[in-house]
Amino acid sequence: MNKIWWKNIGKWAAVGIVIAVLFFVLFFVWGVWGFPKLVPDVARRGQWGDSFGVVTAFVTALAFGGLVWTIRQNSKQLRQNSEQLLQNSKQIAVQQEALEVQIEELKQTRKEMAGQTEQFAAQTRVFQLQSFENSFFQLLSRHNDIVNSIELIQFVGTEEKKYLGRKCFSPIFGWFRYFYNRTDRESGEDNEGLFIHSHIRECINEAYEQFFSDYQSHIGHCIRHLYNIFKFVDESELIEEGSKKRYADLLRALLSDDELKVLFYVCLSKREAGFKPLVEKYAVFEGIDFTELLNDKHRILYKKSAFGSQMDDADGGSDDSEA
Repeated sequence: MNKIWWKNIGKWAAVGIVIAVLFFVLFFVWGVWGFPKLVPDVARRGQWGDSFGVVTAFVTALAFGGLVWTIRQNSKQLRQNSEQLLQNSKQIAVQQEALEVQIEELKQTRKEMAGQTEQFAAQTRVFQLQSFENSFFQLLSRHNDIVNSIELIQFVGTEEKKYLGRKCFSPIFGWFRYFYNRTDRESGEDNEGLFIHSHIRECINEAYEQFFSDYQSHIGHCIRHLYNIFKFVDESELIEEGSKKRYADLLRALLSDDELKVLFYVCLSKREAGFKPLVEKYAVFEGIDFTELLNDKHRILYKKSAFGSQMDDADGGSDDSEA
């Protein structure tokens, strides 16, 4: 702004000087050409030159008036510029307030979006849980159907005896006991009565293979389906890890005592070796009656975790990963 002001002053000053020079040149030429006799006479020439004082004063007054007019114009321009700056400042202030309002609205929008995200995540978890539970309880229902469809006929002498559903597992376990008693299990104890794990497991596996060849049509489907339900719970990503034990407990609660006894030896066989880590992880045999096993010492063939809180460190199970 100061640059423009000085530029205007310089412009009008230059105009004043040019006008003064022109007047001086014109009057000089007029004096020389109009009064040639004055030139040789120095005294008269001086008087003649003094007569131009009025012109000089007039030119000076004219230049001063131009300068005053320029200053007034620049002052007016400065006021206009000041008013424009004030208006601009007000507009900037209004824009700043509007920007602050927008920022606040964005913050509120972000909070709302965060709330919506949490709500969506919660809804997703609920949907995942519902999806898992629908599948889980359908599997339970299907397992009950499989168990209820089991039919077993035995002959006691000439009398035929028929078993249906879960009642079949009592004679099934009796037959497994029969095959186990036929193995060379006695060599599984040393002179001090301690178990030799590898031999006992071989005896159990041998008995199971003989048993399975006769009864796989009765319980094969049931065992495989039960294994896949536990595996479904264990591998599911739809529920939290801490909740899986609860669903495993629901499944275990459906198993009768005879089913648990049969499952106890099924998981010790080589054929169903993948089942054993699952029953140990989810304490499937918690509450089982050891006295009803083929030998109550067989419990040491499992990790203690398979029996949950049923046994303390002095009572049973093994901490060995190869138990």
